[in-house]
Amino acid sequence: MSKNKKDLTECEIKVLDLLKHSMTNVEIGEKLFISHHTVHAHKASIFKKLDAHDSLEAVVKGLKLGYINLD
Repeated sequence: MSKNKKDLTECEIKVLDLLKHSMTNVEIGEKLFISHHTVHAHKASIFKKLDAHDSLEAVVKGLKLGYINLD
């Protein structure tokens, strides 16, 4: 993917991948060994980059753009 506003960082992709399982910020933080505040910041960045209004929309767009899979 070319450099543009939709390019997600490796950490953002990891967070997005866990969002597909409806995990909370605390659960994602525990899984990735980061604080829930950091998870919140990553989610805000994901939503902005993907022009998503919530986690579900972000996951759908992430799937369509190939950032995550349904495994």
